[in-house]
Amino acid sequence: MKSSLFKTFCGTLFTLLALFWPFSGHAQNSKTYQNDVDSARLYQEDHHYEKALVCYKRSFKKKNIDLYDYYNASCCASLTGNLGEASEFLSKSIAQGYLNREWMEEDADLAALRLDPRWMRIRKNMDDALKNIEKKFSKIEKVNATDLIPFQENSRWGYMDRATMKVVVAPEFWKLTFMGDCATFYYKDDGKIQLGRDGKIRKVTYSNTGPAIGTADPDPIRFADPAPISGFKGFMLDSFDKVVAFSDIYNRSETPSFNISEPFKINGEFYLIAHKPERSGIIAKDGTPLPHFDFVHTNLSRNTRVTGDLKWFYFTDTNNEKGFINERGEVKLKGELLDYPFHRYDATWVTVQHGDDDRRGVLDLRKMEWIIKPQSLRIVGINYSYKGDCVPWPRESDIVEFYFLVDPTIENDGTSRYYIDKNMTEFRPKK
Repeated sequence: MKSSLFKTFCGTLFTLLALFWPFSGHAQNSKTYQNDVDSARLYQEDHHYEKALVCYKRSFKKKNIDLYDYYNASCCASLTGNLGEASEFLSKSIAQGYLNREWMEEDADLAALRLDPRWMRIRKNMDDALKNIEKKFSKIEKVNATDLIPFQENSRWGYMDRATMKVVVAPEFWKLTFMGDCATFYYKDDGKIQLGRDGKIRKVTYSNTGPAIGTADPDPIRFADPAPISGFKGFMLDSFDKVVAFSDIYNRSETPSFNISEPFKINGEFYLIAHKPERSGIIAKDGTPLPHFDFVHTNLSRNTRVTGDLKWFYFTDTNNEKGFINERGEVKLKGELLDYPFHRYDATWVTVQHGDDDRRGVLDLRKMEWIIKPQSLRIVGINYSYKGDCVPWPRESDIVEFYFLVDPTIENDGTSRYYIDKNMTEFRPKK
């Protein structure tokens, strides 16, 4: 095991698995063997591998089947010359879902085991495990990629056919995405598996097997925070059209830069949103308010999702009614919005609205129209079918259709969620 595996990989990942992974060994029977596992890890960290191995073996007799405990027991056995047990425990780790071949092949703690004839059988076990996963996806090639809809049962995900409403892949996976030319999912460990349209595994990647290496612009352009000053009502720009100063009458927040927006142009002139303690408005460089925006709203934000030259804004008025308003004063959805509509986690121009009364709706921020009007269904997320390869953010032209994730349970336990489309069609397989 590489030097960082136990401290970073095990320490962090074991904690996450114990808290969030309902099918991990710890969640099944943690009280009966957790002390043994904790002792094993402490011994292992202190390089007392024989004592660690004894504790791991004792936990296995108490029905611990955690794949990482099996892996670390294999490391301890290899380091102490117990190659038979090392082979047995590593094989059991693979059987439970361990798929990190690259780490296994390079782990210094398994060096002795890799010299043993049983290593070839272990490698075959890994190959067989991957082939077994591929078998579970053997039917997807016969279904249109955009008709493969993820569905969930007992916290795990599978695929159903939108056209027939029948199960195509049984629900055995975690975080199964929609299918384009490929899809990604997790099986039983933290390895992200990329699957091709033909149902064959392309690659397995792990995000936490080494330190992240960052790069920075060696000579970045840096802008100073704008300074509030007295004596005028407007703002000043530099040669980069960045705000360098603005009036100190816009002072809602103790953080100066929160009191103004980035500048934008309307009819060739620069404006920005400015926030007084109780009101928000839109001003020109000399402080003159834009008509319809003379600090008559309690909050304003740009709607940058809208295309075209006409500027649109989200507003809250003095009656706490929310909506959208453009630079000409034309209004949409006044009194209909449930909450602030812009969220960093939204990958597209479509967002979920969630009201204080627990009503939920789906909003198109470009058209500023409801896709699904507010209702009682517990919509908790947005996804989409797409064309093309696996990328974090597909091009807009590659998105085929949006789907909306529903969690029917009051507790939001995430065990039986399902998708609906804009017509409120529920995608749950026929029994």
